[in-house]
Amino acid sequence: FIWTDRHTKVLETLKAKLLEDELYLYAPRNDLPLHLETDGSEDGWGAVLFQKVGKKRHVIKMWSKKCSTEACQKKTPYHREANVWMNGMELTLPFDPYLVEYYTDHSPLTWVNHTSGKGPVSQFIIDKLSLIDYNIHYIKGKDNVVADTLSRFPMLGPGSLVRTGLSLTIDFDYLQVSQC
Repeated sequence: FIWTDRHTKVLETLKAKLLEDELYLYAPRNDLPLHLETDGSEDGWGAVLFQKVGKKRHVIKMWSKKCSTEACQKKTPYHREANVWMNGMELTLPFDPYLVEYYTDHSPLTWVNHTSGKGPVSQFIIDKLSLIDYNIHYIKGKDNVVADTLSRFPMLGPGSLVRTGLSLTIDFDYLQVSQC
């Protein structure tokens, strides 16, 4: 490919952003609770673990994982959100949290503590996560920016077409060509 001044400018902008104070990863402090925001999408899931120090967010760790199967993409929003909650909470265990303030943009998930232990959140998972003291909070989707971004392409890596996406692409290309 051809490297132009435009590419150099974009690279320099990215370097500058990465060196800004708010993008550093911090070591967790034992005197502060952990905060976990997660989001599940049809593309995958994302989570960000941070602490609030004054009015600043100190990011400790971020995770994202692509949905690798079409079955994963077709799960209901509750199943996707419950899965990412379980994954995110389990990933906080090595940090030995005394309290996790958990945030989700999926309001039905705030009732997970009242579940029967059957369905997407099993009693086994609830018992396992009982090692962590946590509070669940609802936040609006527009305020769940980092986790939402981590759960979608391009943060998950390059996008790849699945059967449904492929058929839509072919139909779209056909429509574009036929209108020319």
